Amino acid sequence: MIKSYKFTGKVQDIALIVAGIHGSELSGVEVARWLLVKLQKLTGNEKKKGKAGWKPYFTTVIVPEVYPKSVGLARQCLDKKAKSKNEELKKQCETSRGGREIAWQFKGDKNYYSIPPNRQFPPPGQPFSDLSQKSGPVDPDGNPIKKGANNEDLPEKVPLLAETKALLELVEKLKPKRIASIHAMFVREEPGFGNKPDYGIDAPGIFVDPRYEYDKRVGQRNPLEPLTSNDEPLIFGTDNCKFNFALEPASPVIGLIKQMYEWLSKNYFWWKMLPDNPGEVVRLIEFLKKTYAIDWISQAAVQKIAGTETIRLSSGNNFLTLTLNGNKIDLTMSDGTTDEFWAPLELGIRKMYPVTEAEITEIKEVAKSFRKEKKRHTESLAKAQAVAKKLELVGFQPVAKDTISALTSEGRKDDRLALEIAKKIDKGLVPGNHLKGSSSGGVNPPVIRYAASAAPPDGFSFGDWGPVSIKKEKDPGNRDGAPVITVEVYGRDDSGAFQSDGKQLYGEDCKSLDKKTKPKILKKSKRCKQLQSYADALIDIFLAKPKIS
Repeated sequence: MIKSYKFTGKVQDIALIVAGIHGSELSGVEVARWLLVKLQKLTGNEKKKGKAGWKPYFTTVIVPEVYPKSVGLARQCLDKKAKSKNEELKKQCETSRGGREIAWQFKGDKNYYSIPPNRQFPPPGQPFSDLSQKSGPVDPDGNPIKKGANNEDLPEKVPLLAETKALLELVEKLKPKRIASIHAMFVREEPGFGNKPDYGIDAPGIFVDPRYEYDKRVGQRNPLEPLTSNDEPLIFGTDNCKFNFALEPASPVIGLIKQMYEWLSKNYFWWKMLPDNPGEVVRLIEFLKKTYAIDWISQAAVQKIAGTETIRLSSGNNFLTLTLNGNKIDLTMSDGTTDEFWAPLELGIRKMYPVTEAEITEIKEVAKSFRKEKKRHTESLAKAQAVAKKLELVGFQPVAKDTISALTSEGRKDDRLALEIAKKIDKGLVPGNHLKGSSSGGVNPPVIRYAASAAPPDGFSFGDWGPVSIKKEKDPGNRDGAPVITVEVYGRDDSGAFQSDGKQLYGEDCKSLDKKTKPKILKKSKRCKQLQSYADALIDIFLAKPKIS
């Protein structure tokens, strides 16, 4: 069903490289073709000056086109004349978004539906056998998916595509130690995108889904909601399990909102314990002393006024009172200072937070703003930073961003691998890695992660499934997790160096290989060189012996 090519390495551990998951990403297919050409050249030179031919460190398996029919359709969709004469082709191209998705017809239905080929994988930690029994992709609880690529309702559940089945069987047979999935990304030439995108905006580059441990409860928690929220879970969420949002520079808005909510979940006072619990009293006094710069409160006597919901702290002529008033606590000081704190009743327990209810509302409004933004997130980021500044006055401290944000030690090694590959490629081709900053400025570090969205689409990706170990000894899918490095090539167009059937027409110098004619330079020779640079980086870094770090 799918063609694969193997190159024996210095060790038996396998590195798997795939392309053509989305048929319209023709440049990614060409990168895989250049990998084949270069590896054949390097490994085919068996004897030179008495030395053995070169070998990659990993035994390498390459699948240049996972969905060859989609790649073929994508090429047809580029032919405007052909589409104008063929209504059926036009429908397929429109439904599949130019060959990116799968244009699917259910039995007995003449309509085409859009099936996302990159959301066909089993739930993390589950083998292919679990998916094949359901005959289609499922959610973590085994329920079939009934949404198309554009979140539209389908007449039936999403089918398990034959090419997906072949890829999953290949992965379970090879049990790779690392995986590279070559894609391509359209480049939007407008402010905040293009060669210098904002942080939080996806752009071409090298990204990684690191090895991680999947926990459904943790993964489904919405980082845009308070930890105590009962909102709908993110059914296909995995990011919370993969990396630390607080550290992650790729998602500044979500990261800051999640930090504020996590800080609030740890920094509140049990109203019922005041003033009788010594530990709670000490915490309260330290908070008040630091927030209002009042040294006298360190020696204050603390008492609850009988018959009221008021706590009084006093020392000499100085005093401070805290009075419960509905879902807030009013603060009054002897010098005339007043303030208020949010004090909701949560699961029957009254909690006093060091912020106002209005500030909590502001955080929620930032999340709403983020969800509504279809392009840049400059507005929601500015709002989030403004709220964070207010919280800093009562002790909140935003965490410094760090490129290496994976939660597991193995995952952090995977992060470093992705960064090393990105640095090997010309910075202009990997703007999404922010190796030279962004249009929004600042001193944020490089990025090796996709920007997180408000909610993941239905279905699990290769990057969700591949990195998680499958611990089922009697199942053929039993294997260790493998990081998935995603190469998002700059632009989707190829150079024309290869025919649609994979036959090479131009050499690495981008000159014609036709010996019958005078060698001519490929019209898109610059593109030819660009796409080879991705292949070179994968050979030099991805297929090399892992560094110990």
